[in-house]
Amino acid sequence: MIRRIAKLLSGHKPQETPVGKYATVTTYGAIQTNNIGEVRMSLWGGTEYFYAKSTPDTKGVIQADEEVVVVDYHPPRTVTVARATD
Repeated sequence: MIRRIAKLLSGHKPQETPVGKYATVTTYGAIQTNNIGEVRMSLWGGTEYFYAKSTPDTKGVIQADEEVVVVDYHPPRTVTVARATD
């Protein structure tokens, strides 16, 4: 237990990748072509927020509260996403 707390306090994150995870676009982060938005997802034992950009073939705006899937991860806090319904 003490080791786990020490790791959390040191900023250590497990090596789990967000690729393939489902995320939700936040109310602040609608994702438009060539613009960065924001998504939240369950990861690393909590809820994490990432900057998000859409894949080049995404058409239109991905609106707030829309579900997306992460297709690429650019550490430390940016992901590329696609609509989960495509």
